[in-house]
Amino acid sequence: MSQYYFHKQTGIIPENVSITEAIFEVDPLLLRDSHYERTLPAYEKLFGPDQVKIVSLEKSKADLDTLWCELQDFLNLTPISTPISKSKPENPTGSKSFRWLYRRTVLPLKMNYPVIYKGLLQMKSLYWAKNILLKILGTADKDELSKETHERLEREFDPTYEFLAERGFGGTYAIPNFSVGDDS
Repeated sequence: MSQYYFHKQTGIIPENVSITEAIFEVDPLLLRDSHYERTLPAYEKLFGPDQVKIVSLEKSKADLDTLWCELQDFLNLTPISTPISKSKPENPTGSKSFRWLYRRTVLPLKMNYPVIYKGLLQMKSLYWAKNILLKILGTADKDELSKETHERLEREFDPTYEFLAERGFGGTYAIPNFSVGDDS
């Protein structure tokens, strides 16, 4: 639920809002953007169904080499070796204190001076500083979704699973027992 954390970091979701409250009460984008049966047909209509490829994160984790070859073939690219997979997240979610600091320093710069912000993103020293702050302030705590939230999400996404099954992602889908941070 990186979008949940990102919205907490940017202040869209207040720090004291739980994942369940965010999903079902506070931030409708968290659900809306995950309903592929609503969003992907627009791309298929715009570009044509033969120009859209849906891939599975689970498949990529299980067999990255095969997926990499399939994607290169789909895009009609000259094949190259599978990139080396990094074991740690490229953009980890910061702790509550990290997010507080971000909202008071980086976010105002991003909102008021986007050109400067974009330039700063290219600086390796800022990337280094962010990682040092993550080590000092920590990353987001992880908790399990409640059984009720898990079941509610399964019902919510039944149409999405049907849509994916129609496109070759057969089998029964279930909401994974996500570990999500709720450090409120």
